[in-house]
Amino acid sequence: MKLPRATRLVICCRGTADEAMDVMRGMMSKLKLTVNETKTRLCRLPEETFDFLGFTHHCGQTRQGSFKVQRRTSTKKFRGKLRELRNWIKGSRTQKTHLLLRGAKVRLQGWLNYYAITDNSRSCAAFRSQFERLLFKWLNRRSQRSSYTWPEFWNALRWVGWPSIRINRNLDPFRRVAPKEC
Repeated sequence: MKLPRATRLVICCRGTADEAMDVMRGMMSKLKLTVNETKTRLCRLPEETFDFLGFTHHCGQTRQGSFKVQRRTSTKKFRGKLRELRNWIKGSRTQKTHLLLRGAKVRLQGWLNYYAITDNSRSCAAFRSQFERLLFKWLNRRSQRSSYTWPEFWNALRWVGWPSIRINRNLDPFRRVAPKEC
């Protein structure tokens, strides 16, 4: 049986994290796996945050006031993707407008498919807003006179079917789920 080269794992616990690490090491040794100590660390959430898989994990609260690990898009990923999109728009601005808008829609939808999770709607809204500003700016730089006013731009986005922000994955372990009907 071929084992994966690297598995990434985050363990959140209320008790002592050292005990949880010892249990995890014991379980992994039974599976004949090892922990890479250079990539392993303990993080005390109320004081620290950490980045993992494009998200910054931080301490938060539920509506009832109990502790909750929350996630938001990491600043590095947020800015990097906006820079990448700016370069794409700059290079694609000679395309016909409907092709450019459809390409932009696909890129935004891809971003939202990954990052639209529980507690990250503010980052998604900020990303969408920044992307719309970039698109508006570069569409209006295609000629010496403005191509769009804001109302015309919103109509063009509506015509393309511009994606709205919807949470794709609910990561709240304590959410209430409606009972299934028989």
